[in-house]
Amino acid sequence: MPGDATPKVRQEARVSPRSLDRIPTVRFADEIIESAFHRAAKITIPNADAFIRTKQTEMARVRSVQNTVAAALQTYVKRFPSFDGLPPFYQELAAVLCDMDAVRKALGAIDWASKRVDEVGDEAVPQIKKARHGDEVRVAKTHAYGRIASLVKQVDKHLHTLDEARNNLRRLPMLEVSMPTIVIAGYPNVGKSSLVRKVSTGTPEVANYPFTTKGIVVGHFEHKFQKHQIVDTPGLLDRSMDDRNAIEMQAIAALRHLADVIVFLVDPSGHCGYSLEAQTKLLQDTKAMFPETPFVVAESKSDLATAGVGEIAFSSETGAGVDDLMAVVLSRLRAR
Repeated sequence: MPGDATPKVRQEARVSPRSLDRIPTVRFADEIIESAFHRAAKITIPNADAFIRTKQTEMARVRSVQNTVAAALQTYVKRFPSFDGLPPFYQELAAVLCDMDAVRKALGAIDWASKRVDEVGDEAVPQIKKARHGDEVRVAKTHAYGRIASLVKQVDKHLHTLDEARNNLRRLPMLEVSMPTIVIAGYPNVGKSSLVRKVSTGTPEVANYPFTTKGIVVGHFEHKFQKHQIVDTPGLLDRSMDDRNAIEMQAIAALRHLADVIVFLVDPSGHCGYSLEAQTKLLQDTKAMFPETPFVVAESKSDLATAGVGEIAFSSETGAGVDDLMAVVLSRLRAR
């Protein structure tokens, strides 16, 4: 693991992470088109002259389709946040969970389609207004409807890209980057989730198989009237950054951008499925990667076994040593 990480930096973000929760539901091409045409079909402009009534009605219908479709597409362009303005932690997580180049390409294509829809409507309405008979009205309207529908269908794959990105981004936890933060790290199944559940409001799933934690889980607790975050990260494996999967990269992002103190858990009982030697090697590599961040090394599952490799041993199962562990962690946090 390369030792190029920098300590946690408090950085003012231009875009709130909560904007990720406000990304609207993405509708696909057929639904956008059908909704626009259905709304337009209800429009009738009254006029005693039948031909004028037809022209005014069809102009209004084309304009309605134009406005409805263009507005729907622009909603996605405007409501997807500027990723470069997010806090670095969220930028990194977004890059892990989404193909950001594809998202930017999709937003550009949808913005283009929205503008072209406006151009089609702006061209069709004067043509209908100048029409000399009903056939010209119908041809101009049908042509405009067809071009607008074709434009929306051209960007349907980009709408699907945004929908996938939205679903991934909305799963991100809402964390306060400026809040004192404890990040729990270690191999899968060493007891990270159990500890977070024991000491905070976090309720991560706990089970006896690796990678139960599919993403970052945050819990909160108060100490001396100060709210703290404690973050449960997916398990790390002892391998190069290039070989890490998306789950592990979420853990790396949390360690890099959030951690004021890293609590590294070692399971000497062997029940996690990884040797003590492998866990110790990962500990040393992680320390090398984050040399500026204070560490607390703790042995979990002390009700099963201890090995003397940690500063303190505890058991989330029995509660033994948990308060002592948190006292050490908070002391390390205050010292920083």
